[in-house]
Amino acid sequence: MKLHLLVWGTTLLLGTSQATLAALPNWVLIGDSWGEALGEVHRTALAEHGYPLEVTNLSVGGTTAEQWATDFWGMLSTAKAFLSDLPADQRTVVYVSLGGNDLLGEWPSMGEEVYERVATDVTFIIEELFVAKPNILILLGGYDLLNMDQSFFCRLFSNAIFGSVEPEVVNQIVFDGGAIMDELGTIHPRVISLNIVGALQGRTGDPDLSSWSPREYMSANTLDCIHLSDSGYAKFTNASLNLLARRLGLD
Repeated sequence: MKLHLLVWGTTLLLGTSQATLAALPNWVLIGDSWGEALGEVHRTALAEHGYPLEVTNLSVGGTTAEQWATDFWGMLSTAKAFLSDLPADQRTVVYVSLGGNDLLGEWPSMGEEVYERVATDVTFIIEELFVAKPNILILLGGYDLLNMDQSFFCRLFSNAIFGSVEPEVVNQIVFDGGAIMDELGTIHPRVISLNIVGALQGRTGDPDLSSWSPREYMSANTLDCIHLSDSGYAKFTNASLNLLARRLGLD
């Protein structure tokens, strides 16, 4: 993927002239711990390709889509105020990383019903962000397959949450969550799903559900079963930006 084409295409979608590329745009992240971790990764990836964009990270680790939708801790109000305070003609990309903690927290009690709840909450969040700043571009970040076989603790964790330690079971749950993001990516022309499930396996969009993602892309902490290594987040980000280029017709 040629990132200068990606940024150029994003510029057109946001309605900014090519002559103002140097000022394009604020890049804002909201969401959970994956959003927290991805802020610097996004900044680095963009800067390495000649686009040192202003990156603002409003993510709060451990939070859920439900908490953002109900404005827990004033998180949604803070994000809306930040967007509203930007100049009216300031084009802004908002990357949303939400839903993973809802799944982890409520799968044991709700099962597949949690998908509908997450979809409702994320839809509300999207609508509120557009109220704050109508000309934004919203990217739905999603997640990727993990590796619940990386440690004894993670096998216990997986069995406690999902009732299984088999990759076919756990990976299918993650894959189905990605499909929800794809559905939400159709609700507004300025919303794009960046569902790249399978990217850590080198199979973006076509994951091998019978296998975990490689251990090298998981956190080195054997008690951390849900986060990536630096190289994992970098690979995830590159796949996301590649998909964004395809969504914009610039691959």
